Amino acid sequence: MKTLSLFLTGALALAACQADVEPQEVDPDVEASDVSSAVEDSDSFSGGSLPSDLTGLSIQENHDNGSQIIISAVRFDDTQTTVDATVVNGHDDAIKLNTSDDMKLVDNLGNEYLLVPPGGNDEVEVAAGEQLQGSFNFAGRMNPEATSVTLLTNPDFGSGAEYTERPEYRIEIPLSGASE
Repeated sequence: MKTLSLFLTGALALAACQADVEPQEVDPDVEASDVSSAVEDSDSFSGGSLPSDLTGLSIQENHDNGSQIIISAVRFDDTQTTVDATVVNGHDDAIKLNTSDDMKLVDNLGNEYLLVPPGGNDEVEVAAGEQLQGSFNFAGRMNPEATSVTLLTNPDFGSGAEYTERPEYRIEIPLSGASE
């Protein structure tokens, strides 16, 4: 199995399914490209207790184009929410999850938390037959009264069609019930 590792703003790894190649590291000093824009456009809340971190999740959503997203954890802090996920691209072409800078979390109260795009991969592109595994950071402190969030990819111009290279995902994540 060929594995390419990409360390960007936390842990963002790219793994390809081939044979015996050493992991390649990218400059660890690469920064997210548009942090200030994501922070300014995201909702953020002070006061109240943050939801408990959710670990041990296995929330999987399959797309008609052959791709899938598997969410394994959600972590909360005072400035962002982090979603640990694996994106598997079973499509014949590369897919993009953030084509219009619109990948985000939306809580059940309607508040939006925009993706802080990883440096060097603003559109969150995954090559055909490869996996993207890592931590996705969303700007803003989660509303303490939220009971669920939905991960949205390409909500403005994505598609549910099997031929699309811009898959639209809407994955609901309850904020309780996982091992904490």
